[in-house]
Amino acid sequence: MVQARQIEVRGPMAGELGRVEKEETELWQNNERMLELLDSIQTGRFDLSPYKDHLREAGFDSDEVRDERVFQRMAFLDQVTPTLDDEKKCIWYAHTIADHLETIGQGLTEEELKTITVGTLFTDIGKTGPADATPEEVVLITSMYAYSGNYDIKKVTVKEFLREHFPAEARGRIEIFEGMDLDPMMTMREFYNLHVHWTYDIVIDSGLPKEAVFAAATHHITDGKNPRDIVDSQGVLAKL
Repeated sequence: MVQARQIEVRGPMAGELGRVEKEETELWQNNERMLELLDSIQTGRFDLSPYKDHLREAGFDSDEVRDERVFQRMAFLDQVTPTLDDEKKCIWYAHTIADHLETIGQGLTEEELKTITVGTLFTDIGKTGPADATPEEVVLITSMYAYSGNYDIKKVTVKEFLREHFPAEARGRIEIFEGMDLDPMMTMREFYNLHVHWTYDIVIDSGLPKEAVFAAATHHITDGKNPRDIVDSQGVLAKL
């Protein structure tokens, strides 16, 4: 069985902010390696237990999650991008704020803190693409979110981005993108916004607590990103 990279976390799960050590890699640029990794995850040759442990540490039974793809996508995203590291740091900040609120008599309940923790863990799982994405589509979308260079995301189109950063494979990647009924002439800003909707679709029927689904799906609500109108015009959450 393939082992997940050793992740040393001193922060959200242990109570102090720390640094997550990972080997520097350009895995996101290697289509073949990414497909091999994803196949090992989807066929049970990759150890998903560290990701299930994150859910247990937050106070939820990972066995209640009906859709194994939730953990598969989390593992893949973590192996290719620093996204999960960032989410763990956000959880640490949330717990720190909760500790402060407790000291002034406005503390959160245990269930509220669990909801924040689990919701934060899964907020960006949509950066692996739609719930029904093929392996090629998952690899394409994840590799695009993995790029962290500076450029004008409001002006650069997906087609321009792929031609610039994946010149040898640009044509094939654009065809895959179009095959997902997505327009390669959309800006990268528009592309990045899609992950909110994909997150919702991945977690909605996964078995994750509904409160955590709301928390994950509304993490860009202040930017006007409201997947499946989960929040109505009066600011009320829909019933799931």
